[in-house]
Amino acid sequence: MTAIGPAYKVYADDPEPANDSLLQQVEAAIASVSQAVLGTANLDDWQAAGLSAAGKAIPSKYSSALYKKLAANHGTFTSATDYERTVIGMTAAHQDATKFAGYNLVEQIYSYPAISTLNGLDFALLALDSGHYAVPDNAVWTREKLVEAVLSKVNPDGGFNWTPSASDPDMTGMTLTALAPYAGQSAVQPASHIVRAA
Repeated sequence: MTAIGPAYKVYADDPEPANDSLLQQVEAAIASVSQAVLGTANLDDWQAAGLSAAGKAIPSKYSSALYKKLAANHGTFTSATDYERTVIGMTAAHQDATKFAGYNLVEQIYSYPAISTLNGLDFALLALDSGHYAVPDNAVWTREKLVEAVLSKVNPDGGFNWTPSASDPDMTGMTLTALAPYAGQSAVQPASHIVRAA
């Protein structure tokens, strides 16, 4: 199991390094926001994932609170995105989402009866890939089925949105992030080139 990795320095296709001053500003902003998040009383799943991506240690209070939450609700949530978000945060905190507090939240994702929203599909891929979790071939939601469902929601302009309307940069970015591990698949390649066309 691998948690969400540290922040990466991305220079796109430009072989020249980015402006060092700009990079220092970005790194200072990340450090400042990380400190602010670490100072909060209760960390949520997205904050845990963000801290992990920034290369910061996630305080044990996050895992402790999550354990209590799962024990109180008997490992159940009301929506697929709740399971997905929790698995992303849990994995970022170096916890195994297949057996945390005695519950297999990964199984809850790939067995969920109906994931129909774009963010639900995106989060499912992100959650499953966050820890390279195994998914049985006969699962309701295999990675292949999730990728196919995501690609079925592409807009005519090549981007993505909650609804079939003008593409939204936030939803398109999140979708491309979810599809990134599958960029080598021929069906995914057109979507992976949206960034270059923009």
